Amino acid sequence: MKRITFESHRGDLWGFLLDPLPDHLPLEMRLAHYRHSAAEAFRRAGATADDEMRMRFLTMAAAWETLAGEIERAMGRLNAVGQGDQSFRMRQ
Repeated sequence: MKRITFESHRGDLWGFLLDPLPDHLPLEMRLAHYRHSAAEAFRRAGATADDEMRMRFLTMAAAWETLAGEIERAMGRLNAVGQGDQSFRMRQ
């Protein structure tokens, strides 16, 4: 599997969390980006001594995890529809 890396184009503290993704990216790449962003936010939360910043990072990590879960559910629905279409064609 090809390794996907994401770097911030903004170059600031929040850049890795806020850089927009192109609309044409496949769901698998979006999912990888969301998981990577969540892991990075969790890492930064653990590395800061500032309680307010820790809460901000944890909130952001939870949001990225939510987006990743939505993508996984969407992919599951698409796979189910695709399998249903395939079984329908096989019966014809």
